[in-house]
Amino acid sequence: MTWVIAHRGASADERENTLPAFERAIELGADFVELDVQASADGVLVARHENEISGTTDVATHPEFADRQATKTIDGVAITGWFTEDF
Repeated sequence: MTWVIAHRGASADERENTLPAFERAIELGADFVELDVQASADGVLVARHENEISGTTDVATHPEFADRQATKTIDGVAITGWFTEDF
């Protein structure tokens, strides 16, 4: 038996890890939709590939989160930003 697994949804048609991407994958006949998840500090799961969130959110414009900016090593590279696990 062959399974069709849509990693992050139908990311060629819709923004990955979004409901439209998941819905499109199902419309296209995917047997399973596999998504990436990150966990917040309180254990809430967030559907996203990377754990650094400033590229896709406005977190940097919120002074109340300034103290959560950090530098972490991701895949051997130092990244400065805001991370899901710190929220």
